[in-house]
Amino acid sequence: MRPVKDYELLVVDLDGTLIPYNSFHRWLVHLLKRGAPGARMEARVFVLREILRRLTGWGNHQDMKLAVMRFWREAMARAPEKAAAQSVQFASKIQSDFRSDLMELISNARARGVPCILATAAPDDYARALADSGLFDSVLASRVVGDVLDENRFEKKLENVRAEMSRRGWQGRAIALATDHGDDQPLCAESCFVYWYGTEASWTELQNGLGSIAGEMRSLARSRRALPTQ
Repeated sequence: MRPVKDYELLVVDLDGTLIPYNSFHRWLVHLLKRGAPGARMEARVFVLREILRRLTGWGNHQDMKLAVMRFWREAMARAPEKAAAQSVQFASKIQSDFRSDLMELISNARARGVPCILATAAPDDYARALADSGLFDSVLASRVVGDVLDENRFEKKLENVRAEMSRRGWQGRAIALATDHGDDQPLCAESCFVYWYGTEASWTELQNGLGSIAGEMRSLARSRRALPTQ
């Protein structure tokens, strides 16, 4: 794999890239099994209802994500220490599934002082706990702001990466991006190199959409997908 250059900034996507599945779907299963602090059965019923609403077409993926994130925010307010511990436990399971080649890429980059950002559309309910892995300088994830889902996708992810680069003094660095999804096309367009973990067809479509982009495809072993993503 091409090593990250010393003048670059490594940005890594989570779902389908650093891990070979959708972490939010695993989070839903986790909540169905464990519930939430102070509301074990209530959480199970609530999450099951939201999944059924999504599967029957009464709501979209973003509606479901917002509802579950708002419910978890209430759990954090009700029992902050227990909820935080549950998030950390779930994040540790995700970390055990990190791809070895990307782990090596990140570790080598960090050892040379190259910054690394985990930028994901996954909820910050558990994604922010991945900062404890020591692999990332920053973790950017989807949040609930007020009662609105601030989803870290498409142009919003690019905006958030730019803002973090400015905040951390990394503006002069070129972006090297690891991703698997066309949602990251805006970020791909600003990257000097892309480590592509998606399908060959998606890579060709991305190349055609951007004109030309430097990058390489990685071989994948996928485990998807219990629920529709969009």
